[in-house]
Amino acid sequence: MTSGAVSIDRETVSEYRLGVLACAGQWCAANASLSVSVHVLDANDQSPRWWSAPARAVSSTVMSDAPRATRIVQLSATDSDLAHTVNSLVTYRTHTHTRDSSSRLLSVEPLTGWVTVADSLIDSSGHLLTLWVVADDHGSPRRHSRPISVHIRVLSHRRRPIITAPPHQATISQVRVN
Repeated sequence: MTSGAVSIDRETVSEYRLGVLACAGQWCAANASLSVSVHVLDANDQSPRWWSAPARAVSSTVMSDAPRATRIVQLSATDSDLAHTVNSLVTYRTHTHTRDSSSRLLSVEPLTGWVTVADSLIDSSGHLLTLWVVADDHGSPRRHSRPISVHIRVLSHRRRPIITAPPHQATISQVRVN
């Protein structure tokens, strides 16, 4: 039992070690002592937080001819509750705010946080799609992050350069530049 305004928080102190000495009146027997360890259990008192904490939005681009399951951008959230427990296990889901075609065209992988192409984007060429995503933990009661908006600009596949076969004596040199 704690007394006064003392609060116990596993994220601050995870274990207390106490020495107990048994005394009879004013005399304490030297061999009547005991060491006690108190391990603080984790309560689900932390909500997942986005790694990009100051930003309320994430932006990326995708080509309109990208096939289904193409990964576009990976979201990442963390939970400060005890690691490797259900209180800190983070999964991702589309927030109920998303009620337009974006939720049909884009999806979020629950375990990895990857925003992926869910359906053909050909008819969305030139559009900006917005998907709202929430990170949930699995403690009891469940806690969730604030929604984050993911803006995906769909670029026309027609803008890609068309490469035709070179003349017979030509040599093709390819260099990747970051």
